Amino acid sequence: MGVEGGVLLVLFPGFLLTALLARSSAVWGLALIVPSAAAIWLGSWGLLAYRQIFLSPLLPVVTLAVVFTVLTTMRFLRADRQVASAPGNWRSHRTPSSRVWPP
Repeated sequence: MGVEGGVLLVLFPGFLLTALLARSSAVWGLALIVPSAAAIWLGSWGLLAYRQIFLSPLLPVVTLAVVFTVLTTMRFLRADRQVASAPGNWRSHRTPSSRVWPP
């Protein structure tokens, strides 16, 4: 497996997770990440043990974690902005002087 295979091993789980998180909640994304990471690690171990091919599982697993973190954070910030700008919400009527914490 050359560079192309390694790039596909990183990109495919990232695109799959992006598509899943765009349509579902973070819980389902996490439910996909854990078995995917385990499968990547087991696949890497199997290649090394039985075929003597070393393919590091670190980059694909880190890619999954970063995609999950970024997309979940973006979704949270968007939802927080929508709640803050909703009419009648106490947060939409705050003034800078009414902030208590942080100073």
